[in-house]
Amino acid sequence: MIRSLLRRLNIALCVVLVCECVTLGLVPLQVPDLTARLLRLTTTERLPVPPFRLNVPQTPYPRPLLLRDTFDVPSALWDQTNITIQDSHLAMHLRLPNADAYALWLGDATNGSQVTDFTINTTVTQVSGADDASYGIRFRQDSPDSYIMIALNARGYWHAIRSTAGVRAELVPWTYSHTIEQGIGFSNDLSVTATGPRITVRINGVDVGTVTDQAPVAGQLTLAAATADTGDVRVDFDAVHGSVGKIAYSDDFDTPTTTRFSTGGSFTTDGQYRMRANAGVSVWQNPLPQKLTQVTDFELSLDTQIISGDAAKIGYGIVYGDTGDFGHSILLFSGNGTVQLLQTNSAKPTNRLLEPLLLPMLETGPDATNHIDVRKVGTTLTLFVNDEQVGSIDNLPTRSGSVGMILVCGNAQAEVAFDNFVLTELQP
Repeated sequence: MIRSLLRRLNIALCVVLVCECVTLGLVPLQVPDLTARLLRLTTTERLPVPPFRLNVPQTPYPRPLLLRDTFDVPSALWDQTNITIQDSHLAMHLRLPNADAYALWLGDATNGSQVTDFTINTTVTQVSGADDASYGIRFRQDSPDSYIMIALNARGYWHAIRSTAGVRAELVPWTYSHTIEQGIGFSNDLSVTATGPRITVRINGVDVGTVTDQAPVAGQLTLAAATADTGDVRVDFDAVHGSVGKIAYSDDFDTPTTTRFSTGGSFTTDGQYRMRANAGVSVWQNPLPQKLTQVTDFELSLDTQIISGDAAKIGYGIVYGDTGDFGHSILLFSGNGTVQLLQTNSAKPTNRLLEPLLLPMLETGPDATNHIDVRKVGTTLTLFVNDEQVGSIDNLPTRSGSVGMILVCGNAQAEVAFDNFVLTELQP
C-alpha cells in the first residue's frame, strides 16, 4: 500500500517535471527575442535612469519686452529643428537642448487627423546625440502642449508622460526593460495601441506595460522626439503602419511627396530664419520660451522672402495672440500679393476678420523681399508694407499672447525666410 502510494507520487513528480520541461521549451515561441534579452541581461550594463523634469528653469525677460534677431547665427530664442525624408527614413534633427518636435499624421478622408483610438507601429533609431534624448509616439494631442507620449531612449528605458498646457507628469516613470536594444545607432520596434482608456505598449514584439488614460480625447497622432540637457540629436523613424478605426494605413517614407506625415523645419541658415513644410501643412514659431514672451500691445518689424514653392499657393506672415492652444490671429500674406487677417480657434471654424486685399506695394517677383511693420494697440492693428501705410483695422479681439512668424503651404512643399526681427512691447 505504501509502496504503491510512493510509486504514484514518483510518477506524478515525473509528469510535473516533463510538463515543466515542455513549458520551458515553448518559452522561445512565446517571447520572440528571449535569446537576445538573456544576452542583454548578462552582458549589458544598466545605465542611470534618464532625467525627467516637470519644468525647465526659465529666466524671465526684462519688461517691457524687446526682442531683436538678425539671424546671423542660430539662437536659442528660436526653435532649431529640421524634419526630412531621406533614404526611406523620416529623419528628425533637434539642435537645441530641452526641445521637442513632432511629425503629424495627416489623416485620411474618413478620419481626418483627429483620432482617439488607434494602433501605430514603427522602427525608431537614435542616430546621433546624447543618450538622454527620448523618442516615440505622441498622441491625443489637442493642442501643441497637451498630449500623451510613449517614449524610449538609448539607455534601455521607456516611460509614458502626459503634458497638460505644458505641465508634464509621468503616467509611467522611466522603466528599464531588457527587451530594448541599448545604445546609439540601435533600432527598436515600438507599437502603441490605444482603445478608450487602455493603452498597450509593445517594444520589439514584447508587451512591456499598459497605461491608463482616464479622459481620452480626440487629437493628433504623431512621431516625436525630445532632447534633455544636450541638443544636436537625430532620430530616424522607419516604416510606419497601423490602423485608425477600421482604416489601415502605412508609410514607408520612400519619397517626400507621398508621405502622409508632416515634414519641414524652422532653423537659422545663411543669415535668415527659414520655415519649410510639405503640402497641406502649417508651421509657425514664436520666440522661446513662449510663455515668457506674451504681450498684449506691440510693434513688430521684419523682412520676408519666398525661397521656394508655388507663390500663388503660399501664405506667410505674422501670428500673434498665441497662447499655445491652436488659437491665434494670423496676418497672412500671399505670393500673389494679397493680405488677409484670420482668427483661429481649436474648437471653432477659422474666422476671417479681413477679406483678401490686394496690396500694390507688396513685391511678388522671384526672390522678392518685403519689409513688414505691424502696430497693435488695443483693438486696432495698423499695417505698413515696404514703408507704405496700408491702413488700420479696428474692433479686433483683444488677446495677450506670443508673437511670431508663420508659413501655410498649399498643395506643394514651400520654404519662406524671415530676417531682421524686432518685437517691441507697448505698455498702456
